[in-house]
Amino acid sequence: MRNDNLLDPALETHWLGKKWHFFEEVDSTNGWLILHQIELAHGAVATADYQTAGKGRQGRTWVTPRGTAVAVSILLKPNWPAARATWLTMMAGVAAVNAIRQHTAVPVALKWPNDVIVPAEGGGWRKLGGILLEGNVLAERLETAVLGLGLNVNVPPADLPLVTPPATSLLVESGVVVARRPLLHTFLQELEQLYEAAEAGHSPHPAWRALLHTLGQQVIIRTAAGELVAQGLAEDVSSEGQLLVRDDDGRLHPIPAGDVSVRSKGGE
Repeated sequence: MRNDNLLDPALETHWLGKKWHFFEEVDSTNGWLILHQIELAHGAVATADYQTAGKGRQGRTWVTPRGTAVAVSILLKPNWPAARATWLTMMAGVAAVNAIRQHTAVPVALKWPNDVIVPAEGGGWRKLGGILLEGNVLAERLETAVLGLGLNVNVPPADLPLVTPPATSLLVESGVVVARRPLLHTFLQELEQLYEAAEAGHSPHPAWRALLHTLGQQVIIRTAAGELVAQGLAEDVSSEGQLLVRDDDGRLHPIPAGDVSVRSKGGE
């Protein structure tokens, strides 16, 4: 379709994506940038029409039909305090929501810590995509980071995985085909603005918090192995991105965005 060629960047950014690496097929855009992070410059972007082993959190894979998704990774060399690493995930979430809202009427939101979702009635959701951050910390400084976004754009219903909570795509939610290139460009422009604001000391936390569908929900937190961590009301998020869960006894549990899963009480 028109405006769907990811080969030609034609970006209106200042520095982000000026080194552009497009692959018709690659195992993982995150993995490729990690492999080449030493020789590549800050702001390099890798994107692909098809990933054979796209990465998700907790070792999961993310695979979509060729030419139907946005799969993009960005190499950043912030040299920030390690505690600010979560800012990058926050920025990517805000940038993704802003981009989707500019190009579609889909009522998109975020699920803590890193999912892009469409809220459903009763506190549930349908998952559009996710964010993956992989970084190197040296002497309490975040030296390099690879920030990835995977977004189901034009994945037809028959090709969505049968998972819980259900997967969805912008095509399914809007009923129309969405051009990937303008969507990707807007995401990168938004991300660059947020990154530059962070460099000036402005946290993305307020904007990110405002988009979190998780807050105010009754949740169950489990480790990747299925062990219960906490359950109760998702009351707030800390400035570092921890989910603050108030249990039935009134105790507040700060949950780091590590290997945990978040489920609505009474369902996934």
